[in-house]
Amino acid sequence: MKQRRMKQADGTDGRLTNQRDYLLGRRLIWADFVPTPRWDHEHCAFCWAKFGEYWQHTGYCTLDRYYWICEQCFRDFREEFHWIVEDAREARDSETQDN
Repeated sequence: MKQRRMKQADGTDGRLTNQRDYLLGRRLIWADFVPTPRWDHEHCAFCWAKFGEYWQHTGYCTLDRYYWICEQCFRDFREEFHWIVEDAREARDSETQDN
């Protein structure tokens, strides 16, 4: 799903708020969003596109699947945020070994 760029009058990107505080340099995986009985959707951390059964089904997320990023925002901010994309299986294996 193509998201429009949100440029402000001063030329800055309106999608950027405080994401650097929690997404800079994070490890990400490409994953399916899986709804739970308590949570049926999630939003892109930048543009607020929805992930869920009736919206986007896949995207990038942090290893704990707490923060989600749509494909367009991932492309737009990948270099600026220095994300490390991992294979989902490898990430899951390393998480179980760390615990």
